[in-house]
Amino acid sequence: MTEQGSEDLGKEIAKANQEKWKAIQKGIDLTDRAADFLGVLFGSAPENIGGILSDQTKHWRAQNINRIASLWEERIRERGIHDEALKHLPFGDAYKLIETASTEDDEDVQAMWADLIANATDPKKSTKIKKVYIDLLQSFSSPEVIFLNLLMAAESKTHFGTKEQIDAHDQEINALANSAWRKLDKGTRDTALQNLVRLRCLAFRPPSAFVKNLFQVPRDINQSWPRGFALVNVEEFQKLIIYIEDIVLTASGVIDHKPAAKIPLQGGSMNFSNFSLNIPEMNYILTPMAKDLLGACQDVGEKNERKVVA
Repeated sequence: MTEQGSEDLGKEIAKANQEKWKAIQKGIDLTDRAADFLGVLFGSAPENIGGILSDQTKHWRAQNINRIASLWEERIRERGIHDEALKHLPFGDAYKLIETASTEDDEDVQAMWADLIANATDPKKSTKIKKVYIDLLQSFSSPEVIFLNLLMAAESKTHFGTKEQIDAHDQEINALANSAWRKLDKGTRDTALQNLVRLRCLAFRPPSAFVKNLFQVPRDINQSWPRGFALVNVEEFQKLIIYIEDIVLTASGVIDHKPAAKIPLQGGSMNFSNFSLNIPEMNYILTPMAKDLLGACQDVGEKNERKVVA
């Protein structure tokens, strides 16, 4: 083809693209300003946006599905499950799952999708795809996943027999927190925590000391009736009211959470009343809904039999 011919062909293609864009713009009722806006966002000439919104979106979603499928395959192969043994999902569940999962490009959240699908297709498991799982996963980003996995690791290992086990647990979980969660900037961590509280995946750990001392009732047994007594320990009751107020304001996002430095231990056959866990992230606890989701996305290991818990 001659140089003139190439130039003419280029003009024809450009003209065709412009006409195509005009048709698309007319069909979706976009103003010229909106077209320029999309061009800025997508880094392309306005006449190319129509193709981007269709072809590129399909390509992007396909890439996301490919990554999740690759992660899923790794999990299935690790479990030694043959293809013919895999469970098929009900059509509605499969459609809703893929429709949402295909829009996820965060690697940590993709890993949770792959774990959930692996468990749902594993013939040895009874995992089902619940709508709430889809709603939650599409609301997560990497920081939320990192924190949930950290807290699950912390809560699944809070049964101890000796002080040495407590110290080892502190060291292990703090090392895990330092490896990822604490490397995030404070703003990112705070936003992730607020989101998890909003989604009802996290609750604030209640201060057991307030409850323990709340009903230590002082009485003056020498005074004639009606004897002077208090139904509650006034100072502890005031602390509890202030704590509740702080929790309400924190849950609503008005103030930052004020974590306790140490998490006291309670229960068990040994006296652990003077021991505590030095893991600030354990000022939060997983809700039953979060545990249900994490259980559906992970192989949960067996817990120890001791009943000394945080």
